[in-house]
Amino acid sequence: MAADLVTASIAPFIIVFREALEAGLVTTIIFAYLAKINRRDLYRWGYIGVILSIVASFALGYLLYAVYTGLTETLARVFEASAGIVAVAVLSYMIVWMAGNARKIRGEIEERLDVAVTTGNLVAISTAAFTSVGREALETVLFLAPFIGRNLMGVLVGGLLGTVSIIVLLYLLARRIYHARLSSVFKYTSLLVAVLAAGILYHTTSELAEMLEDVGVSLGFFSRQAYDLGISETSLFGEEGVVGGVIHSFTGYMPSAPWLAVISYLVYWVVMGSLLYRTYRPSLLSLGIHSATRRPENMGVHHPSLSLLQFPALCNLPCKLNSTWGARAAERGIPQPALSKWEG
Repeated sequence: MAADLVTASIAPFIIVFREALEAGLVTTIIFAYLAKINRRDLYRWGYIGVILSIVASFALGYLLYAVYTGLTETLARVFEASAGIVAVAVLSYMIVWMAGNARKIRGEIEERLDVAVTTGNLVAISTAAFTSVGREALETVLFLAPFIGRNLMGVLVGGLLGTVSIIVLLYLLARRIYHARLSSVFKYTSLLVAVLAAGILYHTTSELAEMLEDVGVSLGFFSRQAYDLGISETSLFGEEGVVGGVIHSFTGYMPSAPWLAVISYLVYWVVMGSLLYRTYRPSLLSLGIHSATRRPENMGVHHPSLSLLQFPALCNLPCKLNSTWGARAAERGIPQPALSKWEG
C-alpha cells in the first residue's frame, strides 16, 4: 500500500537527509577552500575521495543486505537486534565526538588541505574527502541497517528522496554554506540524531525482549508489559497506521512496550540529554552580555565563571540600556522621567 510505503520511507528519508547534509557541508568546505587558494585544478582529487566513500558505503550496505537475506527467521531477528544496538552505540559515540569537535572541523580540514598542497601529497586531498564523507556514509549504513528487514522499498525510496533533496538544497545554497557556522548546524543535527537513536533503541530493546521470551529466556520484570494503549496496529495511530507509523519511524513509538524498552529509553535520554545540555546549554554570552564581558579589560577569567573585574561591566549594563532607551525616546519626542539622585 502507498500509505505503508510513505510511513516506511520517513525515517530513512530523515536519516539520509541529515547524514547527506553533513557530508555536503564538509565537501563544500573542501572545494571552497581549494577555490579560495586558486587551486581548482585539484578538484579531481576531492572528487576521487567523495566517489570512493560513496562506493564503499553502497558496498557495505549491499553486504549487510546479502547477509540478512541469507539468514533464517530466528537469525534474522538476532541480526536486526544486533544491528540496532550497534547503530545506537556507534551513533551515540558520533554525537559525543561531534559535540566536542564541531568547532574544529573547518580548521582541521583546511589545515590538512594546506599541508597536502604545500607538500605536493595530493592523495591526502582524496584521503581528507574520503574520511570526512565516509564517516557520514558509515553512519547512514548503520542507521539504515535496522530498517532493512521491515520494508526495503521504504528504505530505498526514503534514501533516494533524502539524497535528491540535499543535492538541490546544496546547489541553491552553495555560495552561503562555506561561511555558515558549522557548529550550529551540527548542534541541531546532533539533536535530531539523538531522537532517532533513542527511537531505534526503544524499538530494538522491545523486539529483543519479545525474541528472548519466544526462545524461552525470561528477563523477569523487564519482560513484563509496561503499558498497553489498546490501539490496534492497523488503526490510524497504530504502529502500521499513517500517523502512528510516522511517529514510530521518527521516535520508535509503540502502542505497547515491555519495561526493558521503557527503562532503556529513559536511561538513554538521561545520559545523552545531560551530555547535550552541558555542551549546548545557554550561556551569559548568548543572553546579550557578550559586549560587556568580552572586553580585554574585563577578561579576568574565562567564561562561564565571572571574575570581580567582569562584575562592574555587568552592573553598567542596565545604565547602558537606559541610555539607549533615552536616546530613542528623545528622537520620538517622548518625555523622559526626571533622574533620581541615584541615576544622576
